[in-house]
Amino acid sequence: MNAIRFSRKRWGLFYFGLSLGLIGYFAFQALSGQKSLKARSELKWWVEKQQKQLSDLQKLRAEMERDIALIRRDIDPDLLDEQARRLLNMANKDDLIIMLNRADRGREVSRKGKAGNNQKMMQKAQ
Repeated sequence: MNAIRFSRKRWGLFYFGLSLGLIGYFAFQALSGQKSLKARSELKWWVEKQQKQLSDLQKLRAEMERDIALIRRDIDPDLLDEQARRLLNMANKDDLIIMLNRADRGREVSRKGKAGNNQKMMQKAQ
């Protein structure tokens, strides 16, 4: 009879430990798992952020549509095209583009300056 009671106690402890472990596992998953309360709050924050960005973009689009509606039809298309290219820093495939380095611009100025100084010195000598 003692052997039967001991066996029942052992099984009872086993089931108690197993149920405690399962409860702990599910509690952990509920708090920090992939579909947990923490993940839900992060997802809610992300959705709010995206909705704010969407509303900002919708406002910007409405402003741009209003500005486009204000543009007169009698504007010269070439002038509009030129200003748009300059503003967007873009070029047409048929445009001729000459690239100048900033260092080259400085050398031209310094050469002109030196030439001017030499001419002044020549005039003083005469």
